[in-house]
Amino acid sequence: STPALIAAGQPFLVVEENEDIADALKERGVEVFTGPAGEPALLERLNLKQARLLVTTIADPYEAGHIVEAARAANPAIRVIASAHDTEGEAYLRGVGADEVLVGETELARAMALSVEAMTRAAT
Repeated sequence: STPALIAAGQPFLVVEENEDIADALKERGVEVFTGPAGEPALLERLNLKQARLLVTTIADPYEAGHIVEAARAANPAIRVIASAHDTEGEAYLRGVGADEVLVGETELARAMALSVEAMTRAAT
């Protein structure tokens, strides 16, 4: 998440369509490009050729896939992490080049299992 990256001092930039969110991020010192992430003109401005990592949290897997494909075309060595809402979206994003795809329900179930394990250990 953005706050975690800021806290870690990890350099990054954000593409955000919502002007209010973009302005709030800019006030926190985040480099922000405003507009639809899939726009070819915007993608060119992102310097994907030099990027080491792309993280996409776009809800629509086909829109996110377009960005993954553009990133791979510009920079075959780029690492890509994406999010998906279901296994179909996960399969699609992996198919277009995402290295890792986090599926919301799967990650929530994993976190819940870890919490149960921790609470069970603490109770004994």
